[in-house]
Amino acid sequence: MADCFCRRCLDTDTDVISLLGIEIPVSALFFTVCGVCGNKRCPKATDHRYECTGSNEPGQIGSIYMGSPVNVDWTDEKKASLEEAIKKVDEYEQRSTEDEQRDQIASTTAHEPDTTKSNGNDGEKAKWQQGSWRG
Repeated sequence: MADCFCRRCLDTDTDVISLLGIEIPVSALFFTVCGVCGNKRCPKATDHRYECTGSNEPGQIGSIYMGSPVNVDWTDEKKASLEEAIKKVDEYEQRSTEDEQRDQIASTTAHEPDTTKSNGNDGEKAKWQQGSWRG
């Protein structure tokens, strides 16, 4: 197991533990914070070689929480592709919500008796309910 608990060291640690037969990387078990100031957005929490800023402000250079990745060239085509993917996910989630609502309505109405249909025995049913079927 790593001696340091910064994100860089934990991500390079190859140790795993077995939980219910599933191997889980040790790095997945830790919430990474700076060992000096305790802030998750401090660059030192990302890499122990960086200086501690004592700050938890987003957007700090060197922090994994600095926003969009540093080495990504966001061309208009990539932005449009990402926006389209986000739109598809939103549409899928909306359809899933609508399907769940429709299924919930269907399951509650499936158990209710249909009072609009007649089987032709309504008179006999009324007699039985009133107890006059005995003769």
